[in-house]
Amino acid sequence: MGFIDYNSENINEIDLNVIGNLNKIHTRLDTYYNQITLLKNSDFSKGTYRITEPGKYELSEDITFNPNPNNDFMPLSEDTMVNNTPSGSATYPIGQYGAYHLGFFAAITIECKDVILDLNGFTIKQSKKHHLVQRFYANIELNSAPFIPKQGPSATKFSNDSNFRSAENCFIQNGTLGLSSHHGIHGNANTNIGIKNLIINKYEVGGIALNGLETSVLYNIVCDGTNDIKVLSTFSQAIFMNRFLKQKLNMMDPPTLKLWDNNNNLTLKDIHKTLHEDIDKTINEYMQDIPITTEYFKNTTGSYDGNMYGILLNVNGIAIHGFNEMRTEEMDGNKNNLLINIKVENMKTSPVEVIGISNKTEDVEAYGKKVQVGPFGDVLDIVQLFNDDRKYKGTSLSNAQLLLSKLENGKGTTSIDECIVEWAEKGTNIDTVMEENQLYYVGGGDSMGHTMKGNIGYYVNCGINISLYNCKINNIKTEARHKVGTTNFIEDKHRVYTGAYSYSYIINSTKNITIKDMVYIDRYKYPCWPK
Repeated sequence: MGFIDYNSENINEIDLNVIGNLNKIHTRLDTYYNQITLLKNSDFSKGTYRITEPGKYELSEDITFNPNPNNDFMPLSEDTMVNNTPSGSATYPIGQYGAYHLGFFAAITIECKDVILDLNGFTIKQSKKHHLVQRFYANIELNSAPFIPKQGPSATKFSNDSNFRSAENCFIQNGTLGLSSHHGIHGNANTNIGIKNLIINKYEVGGIALNGLETSVLYNIVCDGTNDIKVLSTFSQAIFMNRFLKQKLNMMDPPTLKLWDNNNNLTLKDIHKTLHEDIDKTINEYMQDIPITTEYFKNTTGSYDGNMYGILLNVNGIAIHGFNEMRTEEMDGNKNNLLINIKVENMKTSPVEVIGISNKTEDVEAYGKKVQVGPFGDVLDIVQLFNDDRKYKGTSLSNAQLLLSKLENGKGTTSIDECIVEWAEKGTNIDTVMEENQLYYVGGGDSMGHTMKGNIGYYVNCGINISLYNCKINNIKTEARHKVGTTNFIEDKHRVYTGAYSYSYIINSTKNITIKDMVYIDRYKYPCWPK
């Protein structure tokens, strides 16, 4: 019996070859690697368990990922240095092209060829507090970094061509991937991947997201989303901003922010102190299971304020833009992939369309290309930041975004224009500022400027030879539709409603697609189209 034991008279020849190829690889690995490396909680106490050597790995107990809680869940200094200098060869490299500069993005990374990871009936999940603080995370990452070289929402990026590594000939099986602030499994540019017998639950963005995948089978998997989220995406932005401000506290002669309704210059230390206090208060309320009181962090719906998917198969690279009209020659991967006996269910979100302001700079990174953002691709949520007189009324987060724009404008993703900072400081009317500077409101995106495409059970983008056998969908819906496509700040003809939609599956610009025995449960029970 092979890794994938699936027999069907209706399966096509290409799919039979994919299954046969993976079964041969798994048999070879299972026979060759006799010794098993057992993984326990102590292996994760200082951070991500990085699988960099071929072999067989197996959980020996449930893993609750809670790394370095006394160090703000960040890598310890000794693990980021080699000979007292930040280095790419450190255990957890940070800085330019250092994958861990925004925290531990995964409990396990698989960064090499020829790996069998057996969960052995156990569970991997984030701890309650890490789940709140680290809002950018996957239980298993099939790479050395969460983005392909030179992509990602920060100025320093996460990898380059020399240090990025992907899992190949990799098999994951038999267990549960639990609480996760983003994904159950995430990967880029992977080849020959087998994933089976998993329950993936309590995720917020996607169960399995694989970009650029080639020759794979996902088999006997349940993806069951989560609906218990007490903070908005602004909290994640505040966490990253707080850490960034802390790094700048000792800089010489930093700029100040003198707001029109404040007689004092707000220093970098002032803004950091206020933001830090807001974050600490929210963490304490969350851990005590009492209502969040900071308005711009508080999630009143209990559901994720963006969109979700169960299974994503995308070409190589980030999947943050709209639907592609066609597969181009520049696109890589997403070929020869099979989904068999999969169930996606219980995905409910309350998406919020974040209205930003247009970016005058054309030569900017992918994050925030059309909208003004801070250093981590964080959209300046402009319509939440002015009063009835159209004057600035900020938050500790937006104050930080504006101050840092004085430091970082033109670097990385930061693109907040000087005229917007002057508006906040002088107390002028935002409508006048926008007209004088030929700016306009930008909609259709979430808090990171990602195009909102709706909740999607199965999303296949620009694939070749993709098959879905005996896949089920149940209870995919969106709520709070009044927050998507209804703003008065954007003309009717330019409003975008797709973030409020729900789809069982979307197969987009894909060649040679096979769909057999698809089952829809309660398909029309929850209407999803906006009024």
